[in-house]
Amino acid sequence: MKTVHYFSNKIAIPEGHYEKFFHTASYIQKKSLLFDTSTGKNEIQKLMDLCGYSKKQKFILHRKEWDRLERKIPKKYLEGIGADINTFHFTLDLDREEFERISRLPFFPDYATVRIMPGIFQSLTLPQGITEEEAIEIIKIYAKEKNIRCFINLPDIKSIRFEPDGMVQTFYFPPDIQENANWFIPPDYIQIP
Repeated sequence: MKTVHYFSNKIAIPEGHYEKFFHTASYIQKKSLLFDTSTGKNEIQKLMDLCGYSKKQKFILHRKEWDRLERKIPKKYLEGIGADINTFHFTLDLDREEFERISRLPFFPDYATVRIMPGIFQSLTLPQGITEEEAIEIIKIYAKEKNIRCFINLPDIKSIRFEPDGMVQTFYFPPDIQENANWFIPPDYIQIP
């Protein structure tokens, strides 16, 4: 079994709980915390300079967002806090494996979201204990009868969209990060129109 400092593929997320980028964000946060506890003000200033920041408040705000993967992350930042790029890629693999595992589990939706008009949504309670397939059939009929768009959401995993014409689309939200020469870019969470 391959083990990497801080991480092992033995790590498990508690049943019934899924957190996108759990392993990757944990790794970055630990490296960031270690950097903070083992360095002084001069090292923080060097990190700011390395990342191209002159204003400390803006750097602190962006750094918190980088640590939570809520903003594109400069590769220089990861290098500056001592994060190993191979370990970073390993944690992304762990997150993808967790996503694949959790996305194959049976899903029993409790409710659907109904789009009344742009920007106005309402919750529709589904019968208790029905399967995803049963919920899809119910909401597909409902969307056609009411001539409205509906959704069944499994946060951070997938969203099923129902159109008034009967079309059903499923959007998945895997924990993928784009990479270029200078940045790691977490996905913009898809905004469904």
